Amino acid sequence: MNWILAYLFFGLFLAASAVNLVCGYNEWERGRRRSKPFCLLFLALAAMCAAPKEPLIYVGAFLGMAGDVLLLWKSKRSFLALGAASFFLGHACYVIEMLLIMGGAGLLDWPVYGYMILVAVLVELVAAPTIYFFTKKSKPFTAIGVFYSTILISVALIALQGTCWGYAKWFSLVLAGAVSFIISDCTLALTLFRHDLKRRDFWIMLTYLMGEALIVCGLLYTVL
Repeated sequence: MNWILAYLFFGLFLAASAVNLVCGYNEWERGRRRSKPFCLLFLALAAMCAAPKEPLIYVGAFLGMAGDVLLLWKSKRSFLALGAASFFLGHACYVIEMLLIMGGAGLLDWPVYGYMILVAVLVELVAAPTIYFFTKKSKPFTAIGVFYSTILISVALIALQGTCWGYAKWFSLVLAGAVSFIISDCTLALTLFRHDLKRRDFWIMLTYLMGEALIVCGLLYTVL
């Protein structure tokens, strides 16, 4: 029964995503805004039905949905910051889930943790001046961007590490999803702080929805 519901909700996720992308491509703003929250809602419900004992996966997706709602008002900086915080927490859930999977398989020890911390520090050292310039010297958004980019790149790096250690079949989906998510966020940042793009919401949502679906499915197929 749970699997029937999982496939049903995943089908609704695909349908809602198709509606959102069609509206974004044609720049139908009302339909795009109304359909956006339902995409991650249905993906989260699908994950919850498929793996009810793995809350970090579907909580991460629910936090993505919360971020989607907040970014409906991304022109307001307070909502943009809250949306970024919601996505940060969602990706933190994915990171913890991957670490638990790899730890349960006996693949993690203190040298590996040290390596991950070192990579995170290096990411911040590179990201800080880049984001500071990109956001037109906005200190608050530089701070938010540094932490957010660190957790997002950590998803990609841990997925890459897990792929090298034998989770190639499904962790590679997580890796592809993280890369797709990074492309989406870079496009969003470009349109917010530099210059707009034609059909920006279509391209942002296309890569974003692909990213979320690949990450969630990769984690689900790994634990099931």
